[in-house]
Amino acid sequence: MRSRAHQHSPPPHRHRRPQSSEHHLQWPKPQDPVPDDIPEPPPRLVRNLAVRAFEIIDGTRTAAQLGPWITPLVARRLERLRAMHEERRRVLGDQRRSVPEAGPAHITRPRPNVAEASVTLHTAVRAYAVPMRLEYLRRRWIATSLTVL
Repeated sequence: MRSRAHQHSPPPHRHRRPQSSEHHLQWPKPQDPVPDDIPEPPPRLVRNLAVRAFEIIDGTRTAAQLGPWITPLVARRLERLRAMHEERRRVLGDQRRSVPEAGPAHITRPRPNVAEASVTLHTAVRAYAVPMRLEYLRRRWIATSLTVL
C-alpha cells in the first residue's frame, strides 16, 4: 500500500527552470558580426543614383535599369513618383525634359554597414534634394530608401 504523502507530492522535475526572474530578461542575441573592412560608399555612386532616380521620375529611364543598386520598395516608390509627375505634365501640357547636374555628395555613416547621403541636383529651372539611405548588402552598397524632393 502506498503512503498518502507520496500520492500528493508533485512529480520529480528532471529539467528545472531557474528560480530567478532574470531568465525572462535576456538581452537579444547579437546579429551577424559586421565586418570592419566595409568600404566607404563612393561619392560617384551616390551622385549617379541621385541623377538616375531623377531620370526615372522624369520618364527618361526605367527603374529596372537601377535594379542591382536599389531595393524593390525604392523602385516602386520611384515608379509612383513618375506616374504623379507624368499626370502633372499632362494636366499642364508641359513636355520639357530637365537635365540635372549633381552637386557634391554628402555622406555620413551612422553604423558601419549603413550610410546616409544627400545630393542636390540642379536644373535650369530649379534645384532638387535627393536624400538616400544605403546599406552594405551582398558586398555592395544598395539604396534602401531614396526619394527626390
